[in-house]
This record gives sequence, C-alpha cells and structure tokens, in this order.
Amino acid sequence: MEVRYTNIYLESLPGTYEAVQGSALAQNLNLWSRWRAPTGLTALQRPVRYVLEFTYSHYFGDQEDILGFNNLFSVGAGLELDTNAYLYLTQRIRLIARYRFGQNVSGYSASLGISF
Repeated sequence: MEVRYTNIYLESLPGTYEAVQGSALAQNLNLWSRWRAPTGLTALQRPVRYVLEFTYSHYFGDQEDILGFNNLFSVGAGLELDTNAYLYLTQRIRLIARYRFGQNVSGYSASLGISF
C-alpha cells in the first residue's frame, strides 16, 4: 500500500495565446494498493499472475471543485506476466481493466503496463 501526495504549480508558457493563459495549483492525495498472486497458469515459461488494484484520490486546491468531484475511487483486475526470458528489454507486462467512480462521475478504462 502506498500514499502519494502531489503538489504541482502549473503555469502557461510565455507567448501563449491570451485566451488560454493561466495558472493552477494541482494538489491531490492518493491511497494506492496492488495485490499480485499466481493463477497456476504459465506462459513464456513464467507464471501468469492475477492483479487486483484499488485507488482512492482526494483533490485539493484549484482542482477541488472545478472537476465536479473531490473524491475518486478506482478498482481494477487484470493479468501480469514476466517477460524477461524472451523480451530482453522488458521485465513484465500487465493488462488491467478498471472501473472509476466518484461524485457525478464514473467510467471504465483498460491499460497496458510494461516494466523495463
């Protein structure tokens, strides 16, 4: 389990069109967790693992009300495979489907992650 805090000041570059100039303080706090366990299957002579994820995000500062939500949850599940035996530049590949939801917002996503 990890806790992450982000605090980034964003500002448009000099010479940007006046209509899109601005600045913002992007702040959020995330609680993130990932569980991996073997499925009993193998591929590329390596074990295939299932992956479960959970994330909670809370938005502060300029993002707090402008997004239409202050809290966002994400739950996901997928598969992960070590690839270093056959693909020399990569360690593992992970495919995860996620459901995200919060105040007035929900949606699905899929991601492909590659560890080098």
